Amino acid sequence: MTADQYRAALVTLGQTQMGFAEWLGCHPMTGKRWAAKGPHPAVAKLVQYLVAQRLSPNKIDYAITGKRRPRQKIHELKQRAA
Repeated sequence: MTADQYRAALVTLGQTQMGFAEWLGCHPMTGKRWAAKGPHPAVAKLVQYLVAQRLSPNKIDYAITGKRRPRQKIHELKQRAA
């Protein structure tokens, strides 16, 4: 997965670069690095699966905890991805 594909997938998932990395338990700057150079192959597989199944970290968190996280506005995410 290229960096461009990764950034586009994050927009589809409604996630920020740093927010997705934090959700995975990684340092926020790791998310920025993945967005610049492409993610680790294991992260790429997870992202591809989430997009294919139309799952977001928010949906997964809700399924586990019953609580929703605030979702950022899509236009904010698109601006950040550009």
